[in-house]
This record gives sequence, structure tokens and C-alpha cells, in this order.
Amino acid sequence: MKEIVKENIVTGSELVKLVGNTFGEIKAMIEKNGYQVSNQKALDVIMKGDLKSSLGNASYKTIKKVNRAIRWWSLRPNRHTANRFIHLLRTRVYGKLKTEYYQTRYESSMPSVKITLSIKEELIQKKRQVWKKLRDEAEKARLDYKKEKGDFYKSHKTSFIEKVFVKKEKELV
Repeated sequence: MKEIVKENIVTGSELVKLVGNTFGEIKAMIEKNGYQVSNQKALDVIMKGDLKSSLGNASYKTIKKVNRAIRWWSLRPNRHTANRFIHLLRTRVYGKLKTEYYQTRYESSMPSVKITLSIKEELIQKKRQVWKKLRDEAEKARLDYKKEKGDFYKSHKTSFIEKVFVKKEKELV
């Protein structure tokens, strides 16, 4: 169980350990749910980056934000909080990373990384949109049918039944 940071600000090696644990949990979530990563190389750069020196050079405000992001992840481990955490590290902690590995792969700023839905979930959502559209069209057609039909069959049926019963009553009398 991850330690939940409430009011105390964790710094130094403890923060590096928490960030590393959070990355491990995010990777496990991605693999478990089959999520897609928009830029896997950039995510690897962020995860394998030198956290100790990057967090050591970060401002107090950035450290507070990292603590808050870790707390949100520990409370709600989902795709949204993982994306927020990765974005925070990409923009605030690493900023414009100037390592040899980074310079050979990218130009001026680190590309964005986004965890998106799995292929199966995307397919389900697309089919749901199609179903909603067809459902609305079917409802419109049903209302047109009801409007056209009105009480035609009801009035027709009652007049037919009245004729039959009147005929039988006359025969009985």
C-alpha cells in the first residue's frame, strides 16, 4: 500500500522513491488494462530520467505539486490521474531535458505523452455512438408511426365489434 501524503511535504530520497513507485504502478495499470501510450519513447525517457538530480533542482512549489499528484494517484488510480502525473513531471520536473539521449531523439521540447483507451474500449465507444444515433432515429420513426396511426385501429375495431354484437343480439331476439 502506498503511503498517502496529506499535509507533510516529502522531499529528497523519499520523494524519489514515491515517484518511482508511482511509475511502477502506472506501468502495471497500463499493462493490466491494455491502455495505449501515445509516445512510448518519450514515456521511457520520463520514467528512466535522472529523478534525483531533477527533483533536487526543482523549486519548492514544484515539489508540492509532485506531492499532490502522488496523493491524487494514491486516492484515485486511474488513467486521468496518471496522465496528470506524467504531464507534471514532463513540464515541471524535467522541463527541457538536455541529456545526450534526449537530444538525439527530440528537438527543443519533450513531446507530450498520453495514456489512451485500449483498442477494445475505443471500439465499444464507437459502436455505442452508432447505437445512440440509430436509437434516436428509431424513436423518431416510432413517433411518426404513432402520429399517423392515431386511433384508427381502435375506432375501426370497436365499430366492427359493435356490428357483430348487434347482429348476434338481433338473432337472439
